[in-house]
Amino acid sequence: NGMTDARYVEIVNDLNEEIKTIQNRSCSDSKKQNLGFTRTPMIYCKDLNTYVKDESNNVAQSHKARHLFNLMIYLLVVEELNATKSGTRKRLAVASCGNAGLAAA
Repeated sequence: NGMTDARYVEIVNDLNEEIKTIQNRSCSDSKKQNLGFTRTPMIYCKDLNTYVKDESNNVAQSHKARHLFNLMIYLLVVEELNATKSGTRKRLAVASCGNAGLAAA
């Protein structure tokens, strides 16, 4: 009564495609990268001789959207496995006064 790895990967990829669509709607043409959340955006900084994680093109321009992506995957898996008693989609409340709330929306 579980889920196959292939189905889990499909759920992740489908959600990532939806995120890329939203992401690209909110970015200027020069910033459209089609990253979604399955790839981490890294920029090499020559002055520091290191890579810097750049979340500025994410939905809500914040790393918090990446964390909520994982929460959404969990909710989709629970929904698909009919783990809710009533069989109806549960509502999610996110307490935030900033980027996490914007990302959740």
